[in-house]
Formats: sequence, structure tokens, C-alpha cells
Amino acid sequence: MDNATSKRIGEYTLVERIGRGGMSEVYRAKSSSGQDVALKLLKSDPGHPEEAIFLARFRQEARIIAELDHPHILQMLDYGDSEAGVYIVMPLIEGGTLADLIRQGPLSPEVACHWLTQLASALDHAHKIDVVHRDLKPTNVLLDHDGNAYLTDFGIAKLTSFTNDFTETGNVLGTPAYMAPEQWKDEPLHAPADVYGLGVMTYLMLTGHTPFESETPHAMMYQHLDQAPPPLRNYVEDISLALEQVVLKALSKNPSERYGSAGAFAEDFKQALEGKKTLASVTVAPTPIRNTGIQVAYPPPPGIPSYRRYQMPDKPAGQRTLWWRWFALSTAIFGLLFMGIGGSALALWGDNLFSRDSSDTKPTVTPRSLDVPRIRLDSPANGSEVSVGDEVVIQVTVFDREGVTRVELRDGDTILGAANSVSLNGESPWTIEFRYIPNTVTTKYLEIIAFRGSVSSDPEVLNLRVR
Repeated sequence: MDNATSKRIGEYTLVERIGRGGMSEVYRAKSSSGQDVALKLLKSDPGHPEEAIFLARFRQEARIIAELDHPHILQMLDYGDSEAGVYIVMPLIEGGTLADLIRQGPLSPEVACHWLTQLASALDHAHKIDVVHRDLKPTNVLLDHDGNAYLTDFGIAKLTSFTNDFTETGNVLGTPAYMAPEQWKDEPLHAPADVYGLGVMTYLMLTGHTPFESETPHAMMYQHLDQAPPPLRNYVEDISLALEQVVLKALSKNPSERYGSAGAFAEDFKQALEGKKTLASVTVAPTPIRNTGIQVAYPPPPGIPSYRRYQMPDKPAGQRTLWWRWFALSTAIFGLLFMGIGGSALALWGDNLFSRDSSDTKPTVTPRSLDVPRIRLDSPANGSEVSVGDEVVIQVTVFDREGVTRVELRDGDTILGAANSVSLNGESPWTIEFRYIPNTVTTKYLEIIAFRGSVSSDPEVLNLRVR
């Protein structure tokens, strides 16, 4: 529809195109009564056999969105379908977007708080009727000349998801820089996903940068899943620590660690701005788990080489002991608590190091003898194919006549996980699990090494095909 002038869609006459996106175009239009409106035209495929299903879904979702009645949500005036595609009609707001404002430079905390408060109120209203925005970004926030913000495109990502399935394969449902970790993993989305997106927008308002910047969606995905956002004060030195803590809490990897609502986020931001105590500043750290057998890992000392001798696993091991069942439970609890720390120390995410515990003793390698610990890989099988982002449970059995003191999971010279200070007192065998989440498409060779004091086993190598 490049020549849109005087083109009619329903009872609306298109005047000019004023915006364009991957799945839609926005036009200035006039209604039959002469009212100036904005008409968003969504792409569809009239010839597709599932077009009727899409139209039914569109009408259902549009009816839900039309129920949103809030002073800071752009109202849906009308919707329908035509030969050109399905469309949504909204009021015409001509004050620009939040993106236009941010392009002029970072906003002061006071101005950011003004917009944040309005947007949070709009989101809370939507969340009460189980409507999730899914695509929060500054270009979806329209501003008028009276200091009002209007959140637009509620549910558009969901409305277009069906057409994406058969018109534009490979499109990401959402905008990568603003998508919550659970959105990248294609999990069901609830209010915390919008709190995350609002946190990204607030970070951008204050610094002029999004927390993560990359040239490809894949690289962006890994950052949202694995990396901690850079401190805001890296960009703007005079941002207070309290404000930084509030924004970073909204950007927690774990949805349960974020604010319970968008309004709670905005209120805590206001508290920080006024120098008052915030929820972000009093968040209690997870209680450490004692004597679980799992210790934090650290970069290997120079004395330990990177082994590269590969061998196929023996047959699977037998039953675990009751002691191991307790150990597995405590290890799982430890892992869940560790993930709650955010991006700073994700113990279960592939390719991330643990921080070093100063009480650990570094193992060293001595010449091999026939009497060394042995490791058997139980699962998964060598050559197994796994997906990026999937949790891989690696189970091994350790055999030793005296008892091992440490078992490590390695990727080359990087220690991904370790069971430390474990004395078997001659008990054998001992079964242990590691959890690993690959974050890139590759063929991965992981090594498991057992130590009895200064004596180390030959490495057991696991070959994974990550897709």
C-alpha cells in the first residue's frame, strides 16, 4: 500500500502513512464523520487456508483489548478486516513518542519518574484483567503536549503471533532489547514480563542506553538470559545507588525476584528519589546452604592442564544410595537459591563461572599411578543432541578405594561446577549430578575430573551437540 492517499479501508480514508513496522503500517486517516484517527493495518495472508482461524483469533483478542479503559492507555476506537488486512483504529496523538524524547538525551530521574508512574498505572490496569502487553518499548509510548503518556499496541505481539507462523518464519515475537528472559524461552507470559520491559525502558530513560546492546537477536538473547545488566552509573555517574538498585531489581532474571507489580516498581522508584528506604535496598539475600557438598568453583590453577583424551562411557550405573538422594535434594535447593541472585552468579547457566570461596584448597596434579579415582559417565549418552537454553542433567559415578575430595565439571580450563570437600571414607561407588545449560550452538566437549587430594583421575569426556 505505498500509494495510500484516498485509499479507503472500511469507513476510513487513508491520508498518509506515518509509521511502519515489521508486521504493520500506521496511517493518518479520516473517519466518515471527519475525525482524524490513526489506523494500524496488520499484515495477513488472505489466500492462506488458516486465514479464517486467524480472523477469529484477531476478533477475540481485539475485543479483550477494546475493554482496556484507562487514561494512559491509547483507546481502541474500532477494529475490523478488509481486503488489505485486519486493522485497528486509535486516536491520533501528535506529540511524538517517548523514543523521540530520549533521543534528545537521558532524562532526569524526576522526569523519568513522571513517565514511569503513568505507564505503571496503565500496566497494572491491564494486568488486572490478565492482559499482558508483551512488547513494551519507547516507540509504543505516545506523548501529548500536556504531559500525558499513552501506552499503545497492547496485545499486538499476541495478535500477530499467528500470522508470523505462516507468513514470516523466524520473526521474534517482541523487541529483543526489551524482552524478559522467560519471553526468550517461549514460556507463558504474565505481569512480571511487563515489569521487566518497563525496567528496560526506565534504564533507557535514565542512561540513554538499553541494558544489553548487540547486533544479533541470538547474542541479545544470551545477554538477557546470562548476563547482569551494567550498573547505570557506568553511563551516568550522578545516579544514586538507591535508584540503581530499584531498576536492577525490576531487571531480575527470575520473575519472582522482580517487583510484584508495575505500580510497586514505580512506587519504589519514587521512594528512592525521595531518599527513603526501598524494597530493593532491603531485599534479603538467600540463606546459604551448609554442607551440601557443592562449593563455588574458581578458575583452575596453572598446574592443572586442559585434558583432551576422549573415551566412550561404560554401561549405566545401578541404584543410588539413600545418602545420595539427600545430597541431590540439597544440591537442587542450592541451585535454585543461587539462580535468585540474578545475573551476577548464575550457577546453573552454561559457560558462567562461580565466584571463588577463599576457604577452598586448590587441587594439584601429580604423576599418574594405577591407583587413581575412576569416573563413569551414566547420562546423557555421548553425542546426545540438546537445545540452546535446555537444562542438561549430567550424572556420573565415581569409584575410589579411599574417597575423593573434589569432583569438577569443566569446559576446557573453565570450571563450570564442582562438588568439593567430599570424603567417602572408602565408600564406593558415589553418584553425583551436575546441571549445565548451553547458551550457544556448537559441539561441546565437557570433562568431569575427580580428585583425591593431589591425585586426579583421567577426565571423563561428554560430547554434546547443541542445536
